[in-house]
Amino acid sequence: SSLFVKATRSPQLGDGVQIRGVMVSDFSQLLQVLRAPTRANHVRVLEFEVGTPAQCGAGKISVNPWSRPSDLTWPVTAAYAEEITSCGLTLSLADALESCLPLALQRLLLSYLIAICKESPMACQQLFIYSRGLATVASLEAAASKEARALAAELAKVCRQQLSSLDEQRRTGGSESSWVGWSTSSYELWFRLPEKGVAKVRLQGMQMMKSAFDIGGSHLTGGRLWAGSVLLARWLVSLVASGASGRWPLGDGPILELGAGIGLAGLAAARLGRRVVLSDREPVLLDALQENIRLNGLEEQCRTLPLDWAAVGRPGLSAKLRRQKFSAVVGADLIYEGRSDAELAVGVLRHALPFGGVAFFVNAIRHRKAATSCLGDVLREAGYEVQEATSSCAGVLQELLCGEHEPDQEYYFYAARVPPSTADDQL
Repeated sequence: SSLFVKATRSPQLGDGVQIRGVMVSDFSQLLQVLRAPTRANHVRVLEFEVGTPAQCGAGKISVNPWSRPSDLTWPVTAAYAEEITSCGLTLSLADALESCLPLALQRLLLSYLIAICKESPMACQQLFIYSRGLATVASLEAAASKEARALAAELAKVCRQQLSSLDEQRRTGGSESSWVGWSTSSYELWFRLPEKGVAKVRLQGMQMMKSAFDIGGSHLTGGRLWAGSVLLARWLVSLVASGASGRWPLGDGPILELGAGIGLAGLAAARLGRRVVLSDREPVLLDALQENIRLNGLEEQCRTLPLDWAAVGRPGLSAKLRRQKFSAVVGADLIYEGRSDAELAVGVLRHALPFGGVAFFVNAIRHRKAATSCLGDVLREAGYEVQEATSSCAGVLQELLCGEHEPDQEYYFYAARVPPSTADDQL
């Protein structure tokens, strides 16, 4: 699929090109000095090896994956700059600056960094976080050769210009050693599928603020990344990748995500080519969802929908849901208050899936206001076939997304088959 991010190869350099006065016939010397970033202790990327739907997509999780590129591209485009920055190459180049390099190689390295940073605010953001104010570049400005000092000064200028366009949260976002809390402004997650490539999703989070509805209007819960949404996204990616095979095929219609928050699960499915409607009732989250759709270039695949579960029975909204012809409904961490939440969420299914379909939900077991196990009961009481599983949130996900606030967190996984509604149901 063209929506997968594949490895990029550089054009042939032939007899060489001049890059800032340095004749380059290949990048082999530069590649040889690159190493995995050594001082980047913040979380840049989470990568998931996606398992089978029977495993709810479970597989190995890696933090800040890095591998030496086989080649580099020139000239540097915006898309390529973003790609190699997310792979940690910008930080590797910054690390290499501290080595005793020949002058020509030092000039080439700085020139390549300048080209990347001119195209990618994210690269400048990483350098800012990594070096706490571009200290490495500043030291070069003070101590290196005249040519290198000029290039270092230009790099610092480019970064300052790029960073000046970002607010404080975005400038420092991603500088945390975990993703617990609301201080992280940006997230990047990769879903690696065997023999199919890597589906990459970037998200812009939100700072803690008052909500219109969540927790009685006390604070907004959907503005950060939660472990439940990650588990749902991984499961959903495995289901999309499996196609029509398996016990719980998604069908061919659009997918509706309930309580989408900042939209990870739906955007991951859209990245694989599915049509998705991301719904929430919080106005600021609907704005954030639209921004994350744009950030991932998925305007053709995704739409947003303001959706209050208590209002789905109103004729206008019910008819609107029916016209979408959804074949699947998904949601993560929808149940917080207990049975009242479960009844509202399950009540959406009759209106969203009048022609039948499947539903997939993931919900935290611990550290919620009331028991969340009632969701399975409410689904069965509605007459739906239900399959349940549980999983502990151990290791990387526990550390990075649950932390000390939700120790020993566990999750329910629910799959439900919704039959077509009868004429009486639709009255």
